[in-house]
Amino acid sequence: MCWDDDEDEIDEEGGIVHLVEDLYPIQLLGFTYRNRPEVQCNWKTVSFIPLVARLSKEFGLFEVEARGGLLCEDNGRNVLQNLIFSDGSERLYNYDDKHYESIDGKYLQVLIQLRQMDLLKKEDIQRYELLDRLCGHSCYFAESYFAEKRFQFLVEWDPSALTRISDRGWPHLNSAIYPFGATIRTFQLIFDAGIKYFPKQKGIHMLFRQGIGTNGKTPFQIFCEDFGYEQVMKVIEETLIRYSDTPINIVDALITAAIDENVHL
Repeated sequence: MCWDDDEDEIDEEGGIVHLVEDLYPIQLLGFTYRNRPEVQCNWKTVSFIPLVARLSKEFGLFEVEARGGLLCEDNGRNVLQNLIFSDGSERLYNYDDKHYESIDGKYLQVLIQLRQMDLLKKEDIQRYELLDRLCGHSCYFAESYFAEKRFQFLVEWDPSALTRISDRGWPHLNSAIYPFGATIRTFQLIFDAGIKYFPKQKGIHMLFRQGIGTNGKTPFQIFCEDFGYEQVMKVIEETLIRYSDTPINIVDALITAAIDENVHL
């Protein structure tokens, strides 16, 4: 079943207003457009997504490729991609971190269930740019909160996604810079994961890789501008110390970075 109207509504300025009637029910279980243009998490109903997806498959309500409606798109995003975002209503309701932590946990549980049901697959992480969207949009919607639990879930399942360059040409540290709410904690989490899974070269390269949309600046340069050189270096040093038992070849990493045209030292 899909709620549908023959015509879109027209707002006071003559623009087309997106109607929820155009969406399948499963697309509204995770998010609502009640406060347009903001999106708001449906944290009370998101837990029903695995059940609805399973029943939709059993009753053949969608094509097999749609996975029970999970891959149906709205504004270029499917349900799996929407499960990555955080609440976009901070400016309206003054939500605190506890609110976002609760959402992060609830949406993580849905992702875990979908994985157990084989409705979320490892290749989906890169195919649908889930990690890139989390790094680049989690803070954009929530302004100051980074979805740590979902980040760890995705990285632990597919560490290689961490070094993937997005279709927009952005490494993940660069993506995390784009939202104006990115924090030093965001930098710490992504860099820590890079060193944990790619200690030889790629983890170090993340600091100095240029990306589209940052005016040629690297994550290291921008985070230093935002939080100060000393604070950024403290995070880097503490991270390297934490993995001191891991063979990190900083010299080789810097040498290979020096000959990479996309890396700026």
